[in-house]
Amino acid sequence: MKIISVLSGKYSNNKSVNKSEIDTKNPVSRFYIFILLFNQYFNAYSRKISPPFEKEMDAIAEALSIDKMDRIRLTEFFVNEEPYTDKNNSVYFNNNKKQPSVKYIGANIMYARNRINEIVYLKYFENYDLFLSKTFVKSKTQYQFMEDVVTTELNVFNAANYFMDDFGYNTFEEVVDSVKNHKPFQYFELAATANTPKIVLDPEGGKIIISGSSSPFSPTNFFAPILQWLENYRILAKNPLRIFIMLDYFNTHTSKFLLRLCHQCDIIAKEGRQIKIYWYFDPEDSDMRDFGEHLAGIYKKDFEYCLITDGIEGLT
Repeated sequence: MKIISVLSGKYSNNKSVNKSEIDTKNPVSRFYIFILLFNQYFNAYSRKISPPFEKEMDAIAEALSIDKMDRIRLTEFFVNEEPYTDKNNSVYFNNNKKQPSVKYIGANIMYARNRINEIVYLKYFENYDLFLSKTFVKSKTQYQFMEDVVTTELNVFNAANYFMDDFGYNTFEEVVDSVKNHKPFQYFELAATANTPKIVLDPEGGKIIISGSSSPFSPTNFFAPILQWLENYRILAKNPLRIFIMLDYFNTHTSKFLLRLCHQCDIIAKEGRQIKIYWYFDPEDSDMRDFGEHLAGIYKKDFEYCLITDGIEGLT
């Protein structure tokens, strides 16, 4: 009944929350209570705690001895409605059988069985040794290059309720380790769409592939992770890098990205790293050849021209 008195605070603005009213001494139990209350107070439309209840939430956090950083991370979890965006103590799972160890920049993606079109997002809270779990369901819209993402469920996930091999790991500890030991320099593959190219970032194979048509709606968001990956290569990798660029069309934003890419490669190469760029072009497309020459003027170390009919597969 003492815990119920805290829950009733949402519906009674005059009621104060007293620490002595919390009769549990277990910090995990207190955090469970805080999660439930946070979920009630959180406004999914404004993506924040409803203003009338901010003071109540502050009082509850103090009464339950919730750490400020845990409250910030909890807010990050509830605010996040897009897969693969939260890089803070987070892990993602999907049903990608072809690449059971596929990695996404900033987050791990492992195979989760029986989760067709689902992505499970887990955020780890070290003070309580548990994850909060949110499931996203993706579906195609009438525009094939876009997807709808809907949140279907929220769960608490810990060692006690972990089902062995549910996400490609045998134990709960392995899931925790995947978050704690995560490094941002990982394999990433993105299929081509009508307006974005296929992207492959392969640290073990030492290659980057960019192929297709490129006119992304949000060029900064699309290209920034590639440049960040290249910077991580500079810091973490030791093997040579090959970059294959085979574009049949690209817009102005893409051309600016390619210039930045070559400039960044030039800086890394001057530090003694081996990077080779393969520029594919149609022999009848003089503009594509000319732009390649412009890129070669920026990256002078090792730039090779290839006919687009040769294909990338033979070189990889």
